Amino acid sequence: LCVLTLATYFLLSFYRAFSQQVHSISLSAKKIREGTLNEPLQTDGNDELAALQTDFENMRLVLAKLVTEIRTGAQQISI
Repeated sequence: LCVLTLATYFLLSFYRAFSQQVHSISLSAKKIREGTLNEPLQTDGNDELAALQTDFENMRLVLAKLVTEIRTGAQQISI
C-alpha cells in the first residue's frame, strides 16, 4: 500500500509539472499568433519540454526582430 501511494504521488507530481510546461508553451504560442512578441517565455528545467520552450523563445526573438525591420523599412519608404 505504501509503495502504491508513493508511486501515485510521484506520478501526479510528474503529471502536474509536465502539464504546467505544456500549458506555458501553449499560452506563448497563442500570444505569438496574436502578435504579442514582447513577452519573454520563461524556460524551466533541462528536459525536452524546456528545450521546446527555448526554441519558442528563440522564435519569438527572431519574429520580433523581423517585425521591427519591416516596420523600419516601411517607415523609410513612406518618408
